[in-house]
Amino acid sequence: MHVYLALVCAFVPALASNGQEAETPDPALASLRAQALALEPLLATKAARDLLALVPLLPAVETRTVWRARTGGYLAEAWTASEHAALSADQRAACDPLQVDTRRWYETFYGTPLAALHAWDIAASAADFASFRGKRVLDFGFGSIGQLELLARAGADVVGVEVMPALRAIYADVAAPTRLEGSEGRAGSRHLLFGRWPAEADLRTAVGDGFDLILAKNTIKRGFLAPPLEIDARFQVDLGVPHDVFLERLHDALAPGGFVLFYNLGGAPAPTGEPYRPSTDIASPWDRGTYAGHGFDVLALDANDDEAARELGFALGWEASMELETGLYASYTLLQRPKAPR
Repeated sequence: MHVYLALVCAFVPALASNGQEAETPDPALASLRAQALALEPLLATKAARDLLALVPLLPAVETRTVWRARTGGYLAEAWTASEHAALSADQRAACDPLQVDTRRWYETFYGTPLAALHAWDIAASAADFASFRGKRVLDFGFGSIGQLELLARAGADVVGVEVMPALRAIYADVAAPTRLEGSEGRAGSRHLLFGRWPAEADLRTAVGDGFDLILAKNTIKRGFLAPPLEIDARFQVDLGVPHDVFLERLHDALAPGGFVLFYNLGGAPAPTGEPYRPSTDIASPWDRGTYAGHGFDVLALDANDDEAARELGFALGWEASMELETGLYASYTLLQRPKAPR
């Protein structure tokens, strides 16, 4: 890991540029800046490194309270403070408060948003993006706002879609299309939408099409969508439509020549004799023939990314909570809509 240190030191001036102060009083933002320094040597493309250089532009937020129902798991109902105030007394009594400070704003329930930049790096490399400027991108199951903010400030028009009610409540005030300024004349837009895409017609209309890149991280995996064994319903991802319809609409949402990246991380599979762990089954839910049958060129299917994921984990300090060499695995599937109809 000591090889990172020399590279990190060389990167410090880039993060302190853009006319921003190099220090911040908010510990959450300071942590993100430190993570950016550690991650920069691991990114292969200028497009992804440009995103890291914009981390100092991420703003602190005013702490607010949202409310979640005590039952329902990750799909538990959630309300903003004003929505909660309008509930009946019985409904309010069945809720718990969630304080959303700057750290929660960027990490939500999934940790640092900067971990996602490795997947965006893979996509930028495959698509040969010199930058994200002018690109139209969709983050399916975005999980947190940080990477969307960076993409928009890099000049992309980015749409994030989520089904989790708590995230709708957290980001309700900033969900509308918003223009964000970056540096060197770059500016893009960020739009957050909530519901089951592409199952819901109104949501499909709001999301639109013509995407240069659609990325889904830790969502489209066999363990959640096509497990070989029956699993608890809590671990199933409901796309809202049959799988063939999902793939058809995914294809149609791309611009000709556009790309789809499914990137998945998982822990160690269960030892023989122990219950199946859906979250660790990170393979593609569909085979090469299924993708080809829906009009995709398959550029990579279940490409092994273990080594890069573990480097990412070391850079972010994940070794403090897991054994990375034996407990972290990664793979990705990369698809392209042909530039011309077949």
